Amino acid sequence: MRKLATIQKILDIKEHFNADNLEIATVLGWQVVVKKGEFQKDQLCVFCEIDSFLPVIPQFEFLRKGYYKKLNHREGFRIRTIKLRQQISQGLVFLIDDFEQLKNIEWQIGDEVTDLLGIVQYELPQKNSVQFLQNIKSFFPSFIPKTDQERIQNIWHKYRKKYGDIKFHVSLKLDGTSATYYYNDGEIGLCSRNYELKLERYDAYHEIEKKYSIFKCLKKYGKNIAIQGEIIGEKIQVNSEKIKGKEFYIFDIYDIDNKRYFLPSEVDIMIRKIFEIYLGPNYLRIPKITILENNSHAVTLNKFESLDAILKTAEGRSLNSDCREGLVFRSEDYVDGQVISFKIISNEFLLKEK
Repeated sequence: MRKLATIQKILDIKEHFNADNLEIATVLGWQVVVKKGEFQKDQLCVFCEIDSFLPVIPQFEFLRKGYYKKLNHREGFRIRTIKLRQQISQGLVFLIDDFEQLKNIEWQIGDEVTDLLGIVQYELPQKNSVQFLQNIKSFFPSFIPKTDQERIQNIWHKYRKKYGDIKFHVSLKLDGTSATYYYNDGEIGLCSRNYELKLERYDAYHEIEKKYSIFKCLKKYGKNIAIQGEIIGEKIQVNSEKIKGKEFYIFDIYDIDNKRYFLPSEVDIMIRKIFEIYLGPNYLRIPKITILENNSHAVTLNKFESLDAILKTAEGRSLNSDCREGLVFRSEDYVDGQVISFKIISNEFLLKEK
């Protein structure tokens, strides 16, 4: 699960070039605009990431103008990427002593306080949410990882030091809805980002399954794997790619028995094995179902002089849009038996979010 609120250290404080009463704090790899003099370098603080949905309590009331939202009939304050006096600000920082439940505890950097503060993740309300809730079978299967990579701002210093010379495969990140289809010991299943869904219901996930005969192909392939990808198109998010109907782009295939993802170079081969072999010549006439190869190239983290330099790579065109959601980096080889991955979300894209 994503850690939305954690104890972190203020790594740096610098002047805001366009506001005398503001400063810019650096937390992990995030830039946060703060009141001048409120925080000092090396000070521990509570850091709330973007996408945090903060409860209505006195400490957060200053956010009411501009941040107030309702999430599934719950009131709160949504934290997102903004600009304050021409400087990007991502997240919020608070003094630990601002919260009674956090006082008099010997906190360590990285300790999570999400639940203690009543914070949840803000996600855009699901269209046809009643129908979606009726589709839920259970929580996401424990034998498959959820489709969510860590953001580069949270791991930049650690990864550049540890994995600086490793080659990464780079692919587009699309703005849609995550989907997982699996075959495991004779059982088939499909999942959204957080839940396993009923097979007898019908929605976008089932529409894609039927379109590509995914379960039929998985059964014939007969190995315990999970196919993960993004469904984009009409009535999904804002359909920034302007897709007619719905399309499915595979970005990962997970080996359930060996508890690891296939390498990026193996995914395209696996797709052909699973679909082309069992669907035959008709497969070639189906709109391409593939790993995201646009802007794909091998790079190392040592290529980038700074976090800002790698963040800039997230800006650019997507499939059919001038502003892409971002990029995903996956190691071209196994590192300690696993594929290492992370995502970079475009700040330009984040600033357009409502």
